[in-house]
Formats: sequence, structure tokens, C-alpha cells
Amino acid sequence: MSTKRKSQLTLAECISTKKPAIEVERSSQLMSDSEEESSDIEITPRTWESEESGASLPVDSSTKCTAVCCSDFSNAYQPTNKKALQNLCNQQRNFRPEWYEDYPWLTVCQTKRKVFCLPCRYIFLNKLQIFSKNCSPAFIEDGFKNWRKATKRFHNHEGSLCHQEATMKLDAIKKPTLPQLFSDLVRQQQARRRKSLVTQLFCLRYLLRQGLAIRGHNDDHQGNLKQLLLMMFHVESDSTIVGWLQEKKYMSPDIINELIAIMGQSVLRTLLGNIKKTTPSWYAIIADEATDVANGEQLNLSLRWVDYEYVVNEDPIGLFVLPNTTADTITSVIKDLLIRCDMPLSLCRGQAYDGAANMQGKRKGVATQIRVENQAALPVHCICHSLNLCLQDAGRNIVSLRNALDTVRELGKLIKFSPKRSHLFNQKLIEADSESVVTVKSLCATRWTARTSAIEAVLKDYAILIETMSEINSTTHDEYGLKAAGILASLEKFSILFSLKLGYILFAASEQVSKSLQGKDVTLQEALSSINLAAAFYRRQRTAESFDQFYDDVVGMAEDLNIGEPVLPRQRRPPTRIDSGSEPHHFLLPRDYYRHLYYEACDLLLRELNDRFEQKELLPQVLCLETVIMKAANGENYNDSLQKLEVSCYAPDLDFSALKKQLPLLVDVAKKGGVRKVTSIQTVCEAMNETPSCKRIFSEVHKVFENLSSCSCYLSYF
Repeated sequence: MSTKRKSQLTLAECISTKKPAIEVERSSQLMSDSEEESSDIEITPRTWESEESGASLPVDSSTKCTAVCCSDFSNAYQPTNKKALQNLCNQQRNFRPEWYEDYPWLTVCQTKRKVFCLPCRYIFLNKLQIFSKNCSPAFIEDGFKNWRKATKRFHNHEGSLCHQEATMKLDAIKKPTLPQLFSDLVRQQQARRRKSLVTQLFCLRYLLRQGLAIRGHNDDHQGNLKQLLLMMFHVESDSTIVGWLQEKKYMSPDIINELIAIMGQSVLRTLLGNIKKTTPSWYAIIADEATDVANGEQLNLSLRWVDYEYVVNEDPIGLFVLPNTTADTITSVIKDLLIRCDMPLSLCRGQAYDGAANMQGKRKGVATQIRVENQAALPVHCICHSLNLCLQDAGRNIVSLRNALDTVRELGKLIKFSPKRSHLFNQKLIEADSESVVTVKSLCATRWTARTSAIEAVLKDYAILIETMSEINSTTHDEYGLKAAGILASLEKFSILFSLKLGYILFAASEQVSKSLQGKDVTLQEALSSINLAAAFYRRQRTAESFDQFYDDVVGMAEDLNIGEPVLPRQRRPPTRIDSGSEPHHFLLPRDYYRHLYYEACDLLLRELNDRFEQKELLPQVLCLETVIMKAANGENYNDSLQKLEVSCYAPDLDFSALKKQLPLLVDVAKKGGVRKVTSIQTVCEAMNETPSCKRIFSEVHKVFENLSSCSCYLSYF
């Protein structure tokens, strides 16, 4: 069959299958090229020879290629690997990869092992060819493989109207439409704004984490947030941040506050999610009210909980404004917050407040009202706060100690609040070659247990302070000179020196106990042991031997400082309204008078410790939990403590039939690893954590640990 006849049959097939009409009548030049091409490639039937077997495989030109080479018309398929190029070989003529650069529209079909024109093929397959009629099927349907005349044919096809029209239409198709341009523009703006918003949130989170102010004095670029954003612009060289600041759409106070609220809610949801992961989700309430700088009452609420690894967490829920500080108002606020946080009040196992009447009142206090609804929510007066109140009562009831503390307070104000007087004091330290690293400090207004450092600083530089006050009195002729004279007169009294030394001994012991109580993992037994240790120290100080040694040290220090000898205070006649007519007691010697002050301070502290730490409602029920675990871990008899636990408020939380079976096995877990005697609950917790299966075996013991961590450890909210 001739070449012309074959082309006509191809046209008939195109018409019968409704393919794009292709003009078959060619010019003489195209006919000659086709004849030359047909001389190189077998046309009937259309085949190629297999390189491996040498067999001829028939190829149907109407078969569509579904390989990756012909499935994507967005880019030309131009392989450069050796195997792909070998598949294009034809009668010892090779395909040259350089043609890809000269004719980027070439695309390779792996199935037919020929090259096509990507634009023309795409246009004809989608029936988009309109104007051009004379189109060569070699680059559209049949494929081209005559590498001997490849350059000439590529050049002729590239200059044809058909190829130019196809290229123009393909470029037009690839170009986005006007709606697409608007959509792309919107997406770009959204991406820039999203990036700027994420940067702003990043800076905002940093400021919130560090507790820094967000805004400045005005709306200019003086605030910390705007300065951080500008710094990010200089670091990342991103001009979108400058445009973001100029638009000011997300920088208003209302939006910033809303972003802060959203971030706070996200943190709160994460926190509450962690609490609810524990089973059961027991928790304790820690609350206290305070007055802010705007003279408004705020309630600070925190939740104490323990995770699966017995790690105690104390997480603040937030600060909430109170219209008043009555017990009913605080109770309703706490209940409302627990409802909002989806924390049932029935899971509360403890309450920690200060000793105020509205919080700990026996009839209408917050603790009483909450315990009416949940008996297991045992209230406890913060042990650190109780210890602080002990020192506060001692400092206020002992007149000499109160006067000494007032002297320390005024001394700190006079020196610390004036650069001139502070420089004078430092110069005195340098001239005296003092090795002191403790400077004058102000007394803490609330924490009496933290006043030891201020008293220590005065005692260490006592002589230098006397010289400083003397010079200020002689060189300053204003009210501060008068204050310096009054402080100088107090420092030169033996009674002030005696009271400062006494206060340092009493406060130092309480400060060490207070620090030990502020740990989150401190148990109730450990806390009571610390309090008993402080009480034992005060009882030991109340002996005649301790007083004699203390008094001799103070007298020796007074002699070194050229302070007058101890004298008896002037006897004052009591007022008539309180005079019973009896002769008041008179001390014969100064030593007896100061012994009386010394014993009075020790007795007062011992009495306060005994009264404030005797919480009959809390201690027995919580101590029975700890006692059962400690005795079972040491292999001792725990039946008495277990009987007390069965009638406590925690009885509904435990399955005692299972607990009685598990407790005898606890000694083997607690004493593994060579432990001779268990002295802390933490030791048993660590042993349980080492073997995860222990928590499943000792399920009821695990509940006891969680109850202990939730109710007995919240000893301090300072």
C-alpha cells in the first residue's frame, strides 16, 4: 500500500472516531519528507524491533499511552538517563540530549519510543486547533524518530503556523484567568497576614511568659510588643512585618486582650486535660484573696493534683475579681470556676486557705460550706502561714523584740532609699576593710520567717552602722538627721542588741523549717516532724545553760561595741484602773530581767506552735493514710491504722477487701534493692514507679498514694 493511501485511511479512521480533523494533503516537500521518513521506519505494520529478543512488536497508533511520559502535559518529559536514550536508537542513529535545550517543546513517549511536540499534541487531543490546517502528524499522532533529519524537521515544525498556534494557546491556558489572579492575590495576602500574625503571637507569648508589659506609654512604637516585631523584621529581613504594623489591624488593645485570653484558655484546656487523664481525677483547692494595686480584691485559685508517676503539680487557674470578700461570695466564685473547668466538686479531696474567718470559719466559712457538699474535702490551714503567724505573734507581744524590729525597719529605709546615705555606708565598709557581703535589707512586710537576713545584716555591721548614723546626724540638718539620731540612740542600747540577737536565734530556726515545708512533695508526717524539730530547738534554748551562754555572748559583743552595760528598765507605776493594790514584781539584777524576756519569748513560741498546729479535724484522717502505708512497707502491724481508715472520710474511695490483700505484699516491693527500713512515702512511690505492673497489682494502694498527694501535701501556698 502506498504512503498516500495509508494517510487517507488514517484520515478515515479519524473521521469515524471523531478525532480532530487533520489535513492530509501535503505539499511536495512534506510528501518527500514523509517518504524519506517512511523509508527509515517501517509503516505497515507499524513496528519496532526489540533490542533484547530482536522480535518485531506491532504497535497500534491509536493506542493511548498511560505511562508517566504522556499522563502529564504540564511539563515535557525529557529523560537523560542512558537506558531511556538507548530505547530511542534507530538504525545506529542516536537521540542527542542537546536537542532538549534547543527545542524545549520535545517530549518523549516511552511506549512508542518516539518524540512528540508537547503543545501540538495537547491542543489536538483537546480539539483546540482552529486556524492551522497543515499539521504534520509526526509530532502529534505518529511520533518522530528519523534522527538523520531531526534538526531540519524540528526547525521546520517550530516555524510552522500549527506549532505557533499551539504554543500560543497552551501559554494562554497556563496563564491564570482574572478570577484566578484575584484568588491568588487573596491567598498571598492571607499567607502574609498569617505569617505576620504567627510572628505577633510568638512575640506576645514571650512577653506573657516573662511577665512583661505589652504596650508603652502611647500607641507609637514604644511598647515591648511593637519593638519585638521590629526586631524580628531586622533579623528576618521580612518587609511584611512593617506593613503589618502600619495597618494596625491586629494591634488594638481589644484584639491584644482577646489574643491573650485565647492563649490563656488554650493553656487552661491543656492543664485541665492533663488532670482528667489521671484516674481518678482527684484534686485539692488552694485559694487566697489579695488586694491589687488598683485597690481591687482578687481571688487566686490553684489546683493541686498528682499524675500517674506520683509527681505533684500545683497549677494556677487564674485571678478573678471579687465584688466583696464574704464567705458566700468566695464560695460561689469557687464553685462557678470548678463548673466552668468541668471539675466536679465530688472529686475534691482537700482545701488550703489562710486562717481568716471568711475562709476557715466554723459556721459560715468557705471551707465549711464546701465540706457540706463534700465531706472528703478536708480543710487545712496552710502550715507555712501558721508558722509565720507564730513568729508574728511573738514579735508583736514581746515589746523589746518589737522595738528592735522597728529599729531594723527604719534603718533599712534610711539607708536603702537614699543614694547619698547608701554611698556613705558603703564607704564606711571600705574604710573598715569589712569582709561583709551582706548589705542592709528591708524587713519583709508579710513573711516574718524571711526577716532573718535583715537582722543578720544589722548584727554583722553593727559598729559601722553606729558610725554611719552618727555622721548622718551631725551632717544632715533635716528630718532624716533626726531619724538618724533616734536610730543611733536605739543602737547604743543594750536592750536593742539583746533583742536583735534573740530575734535572730528564734527567726533563723523558723526560716529553715519554713523552707523545708515549701516543697511540693512534703508529706504531712514530714511537715509535723519539722515543726516538732523546731519546738524541740526552742525547748532546748529555754534552759539555764543556754541562756547563760547567750547572755554572756551578748555582753561580750556590747563591750566590743562600747555599748553601755545592761541596766534594769525604769519602774513605772501601773494605771489606777488596772492597779490591784499589790506590789509589782521588781527584778534585782539586769540578768534576771533579761532571763525573763528570754524565757517569755521561748514560751510564747512553744505555745503558738502547739495551738496552731493542732488541727484535730485534718491530722487523724490524713495520718492514718500515711501510717498504713509506712507500716505495711516495713512489715509492721497496721490493723489499728486500717480500722481508723475504714471510718474516715476516705473510706468510700477504697475497696478495703482488695486493700487488705495488697498491703501484705507491699513490703516486698518497698524493700527491694537492699532497703532496710522505709522512712519516707517517696521511697515506696519510687519502687512503684520502677515496675509499672505494680500499679495494676496494687490498684488500691495506688489510690491511697493519690489521695495522700492530693490532700496531705498542700502545706504551703506562699
